[in-house]
Amino acid sequence: KFMLGDKMEKVVLATVGDVEITKEQMINILRNIPQEHAASVAGEEGRVRLLDEMIAGELLYLDAKKNGLDAEENFQKILEDTARTLLQRYAVNKLFEGIEVSDDEISTHYDENRDQYTETEKASAKHILVDTEEKALEVKQEIEDGKSFEDAAKEHSTCPSKERGGELGEFGRGQMVKEFEDAAFDATIGELVGPVQTQFGFHLLIVDAVIPAAVQPLEQVKDAIQGQLAQAKQADVYFKAVDELKKEYPVKVNPEALK
Repeated sequence: KFMLGDKMEKVVLATVGDVEITKEQMINILRNIPQEHAASVAGEEGRVRLLDEMIAGELLYLDAKKNGLDAEENFQKILEDTARTLLQRYAVNKLFEGIEVSDDEISTHYDENRDQYTETEKASAKHILVDTEEKALEVKQEIEDGKSFEDAAKEHSTCPSKERGGELGEFGRGQMVKEFEDAAFDATIGELVGPVQTQFGFHLLIVDAVIPAAVQPLEQVKDAIQGQLAQAKQADVYFKAVDELKKEYPVKVNPEALK
């Protein structure tokens, strides 16, 4: 099997002149291929196509060397620009070597910023939206007389949620218009509420559940905090290094040219 995690002896997939194309080279390409292109190299057929592309690349490389394309001025300029960009990236990566975020730093940040990791109160509800209060009262009567809320939503609601029986799913405070939000969070669970007028029309609603506000557990947000603190440390190191380098290499800026 063609396993990405294999530790293997050198396996030659093809040779182009004296150049060997190895399984390890293909695996490195497969590991780094963008997600949107992954399907094109999936399975044995995909690997055959990828090998064809690798062979084509080697053929073009050898022919370019033979014809001296690597000595052309345009290529040398591209090579110089590419090398400059790669060296800049490498230098930045060297700056960031050794930057770590400890568990104590993560815990301290979490304790000092719990408001950032507090999920707001949420409600889960379904609704029916109609154009007039008269229509809303008619539909409400149908439900009170025994028609299911879901059937009434499918029959009468003008909201796309009608296809789901009026289900809106979970929503927090600030996500709905105020009149609807106030009615939802003040409602008794399971109670038919309305008509409630908003800018969209007249609503009937039933709240299925209310989920109290709660602080997310540290383990749930630990990775996000680690990334946030690491970025902050990297930024600090980066800008301090740039400020120091400006003392060594004088910088002059022409702000007028930016206008």
